[in-house]
Amino acid sequence: ILVNLTKFLLKNRLKIYFILANSMLVLCPVLSFIAAKLYCLGIPFALSLDEFMSYRLRNVCFCMTEYPVTLFGSLFRIRCDMQIMANLYGILFIRYGVIAFLLFITGFALLIRKTYLKKNLPLLILIIVSLVQAVSEQYFLMPYMNFTALAFAGLLNNKKQ
Repeated sequence: ILVNLTKFLLKNRLKIYFILANSMLVLCPVLSFIAAKLYCLGIPFALSLDEFMSYRLRNVCFCMTEYPVTLFGSLFRIRCDMQIMANLYGILFIRYGVIAFLLFITGFALLIRKTYLKKNLPLLILIIVSLVQAVSEQYFLMPYMNFTALAFAGLLNNKKQ
């Protein structure tokens, strides 16, 4: 059974990573907001998870209660409020709004699909790692640390190579 499973995984490795990338694109933001909401409600598991994550859920909870969610985002009173929230999904949703959040998700869905069609497994793995890391970091917003900006440039280029 293990030999057959290993053969299947090696043969369908690209497809498995494609499914995993699409799953992370949905699960990471959803679980981020659910965990932050559970923290706001004082659920013991969420409080423990928050401590494990260096109090990142507390910061998302604070911003979720302090600022309204709008289509075009909320202006944070001071830059410090944005700096304390290290969750990229929370920043996109609260600071930049629902439209920016949906553009981010749509852009990554297109990037994942194009990466899969071009059979670029290393980039697909990097996208998965980045989507998971965005739960605890906001580095995507920093142009000098955002490697996916180059990948998005390939999305905009329609020339066949």
